[in-house]
Amino acid sequence: MEKQPAKRGPASILQRQIEQIGQMPRAKQKFITEMLEALIRQQKAS
Repeated sequence: MEKQPAKRGPASILQRQIEQIGQMPRAKQKFITEMLEALIRQQKAS
């Protein structure tokens, strides 16, 4: 997979949140990931 050039300007809210989650303990990361997966599945189903 090729890396795309970095975007200019401030990071998106989602990107900042992903960075913050990456600094959390693994157990909290797993919890957040499971919640996101459930929300994504729910949106796909509707």
